[in-house]
Amino acid sequence: MSAPSLIQRIAIGVVAFAFLLYGVDYAVLRFKASRSNGAAAFATVTIEYGTPTKDGRVEIFTDQSQTVTCVNSLFPHLGYNPCWYVRRSRMQEIGATLLPLQVGGARPLRAILDSRFSPS
Repeated sequence: MSAPSLIQRIAIGVVAFAFLLYGVDYAVLRFKASRSNGAAAFATVTIEYGTPTKDGRVEIFTDQSQTVTCVNSLFPHLGYNPCWYVRRSRMQEIGATLLPLQVGGARPLRAILDSRFSPS
């Protein structure tokens, strides 16, 4: 057996296994949803919002929690993320995105405004 054909067979086997695993996961989810009004298939998780501060810590807003619906499965299905993923990231960072500095360093605001609005 040549090396390329062995690698191709392994790759095809991995892809086929992934499709099979996804299909079985979806079938189990649909089975759970059909029984007991979907209580076993879906769950809710409370998440908190937080924003990074200047000293590198994260300020968490406990008064603004939100309930997120998730599915009890390995993969996302039916437009919902899996519960293991949602529980892993219960705190979502909002706002405070840092912009990169210019290569030559930051220019003063006055120099930027003068270059944009000066008559030429």
